[in-house]
Amino acid sequence: MTWTRRTFSVRRILSAGIAALAGALLLSGCTAGETSYPVSTTVTASPDRLAIETAIGSINRDAGKSVASQRAVLDRLAAPDQAAEQRACPIATTTLAFDPAYAGLKALAGSAYLLPTYITVYTDGRMTGSDLATLHLWVIDGVARTSALCVS
Repeated sequence: MTWTRRTFSVRRILSAGIAALAGALLLSGCTAGETSYPVSTTVTASPDRLAIETAIGSINRDAGKSVASQRAVLDRLAAPDQAAEQRACPIATTTLAFDPAYAGLKALAGSAYLLPTYITVYTDGRMTGSDLATLHLWVIDGVARTSALCVS
């Protein structure tokens, strides 16, 4: 009978343990500090969804281009109770492009919606950053309105 001796690297064992722990944390999700909203349903084709898609298209039209033009669109699309905060935003030096996950569009009470979105940041026409966010939208009189979106 032949015995084979195996040696175990402490570094390999620790790396595997850390990787397993990180995977478990990612799978479990972290919800500390999140706000809970009563979600009713996913929104498919509807006049509200069309209004939201139109608003996102209007914002994206100037992404990577004119900062002033995009700021004017953001000012115009701010919900009435968000307009003063939107106008108070500092002067922007970047533009944003939104790539929404429309499959995740959730209706809240009334005409409020949550929309998960991948954001690309442009400075002087160059992509300089990205982020993930949930946009808060309201459809008022057939027009989608946003929360204040201050772009730096």
